[in-house]
Amino acid sequence: MPYSVRLAVFCVTAVLAASLFFLLFFYKPIKRYVWRKNVARMFYTKVNRVNLDNDYFLLNDVLLKVGSEDYFHIDHILGGGKYVYVITDRYYEGAIVPTAYDPAWVYYTMRERKEAIPNPLLENKAVLERLGIVSGVNATLMVGLVLVNDDCFVAPYENEKGYSQLVPLSKLAKTIEFYEGQDLAPLNQEELRRIFVDLHNLNARNHGKVTTER
Repeated sequence: MPYSVRLAVFCVTAVLAASLFFLLFFYKPIKRYVWRKNVARMFYTKVNRVNLDNDYFLLNDVLLKVGSEDYFHIDHILGGGKYVYVITDRYYEGAIVPTAYDPAWVYYTMRERKEAIPNPLLENKAVLERLGIVSGVNATLMVGLVLVNDDCFVAPYENEKGYSQLVPLSKLAKTIEFYEGQDLAPLNQEELRRIFVDLHNLNARNHGKVTTER
């Protein structure tokens, strides 16, 4: 084999080996950086994929209020065939110890610090109840979901039936599929469309008010 060919093969092999080493060594830090800078978009991409695959209704970054109370925020509202899903996004770099009813969770950060964080399941339950008041949707027809990033370590935890569910992002589609597969009468899609139009208009109005106040 000519020297020039051997040199070219060596260079290509060296570049590929270096690239592979770089990916193996820096993949996780790069992934964490991308997530940290684009948390809302990363969760939205997955939720919207479920929405598009099933022709559901979807609202994102929803700002609502009940009467004269302060505004409350919902990351996503997904209108399915049998349920309305009230979704909260949470990104954690480290490990969490979830509980259903405690007001705070234990959170171990990447820097090995132990912190107490508000229980997102309780937060999700609260916004679900408020959404029921605003939208008129019966609470039994809504499912609360708290999504966490897949590389977050979650201590053993069993979701409770009838309570907001803790779901890794990669299992969102399967979770929705489970609920939609239940033996339950479908929602009135025309009525659901009207509800989502009303929520969209309220959301736009509230975002405008908050922007003006600032």
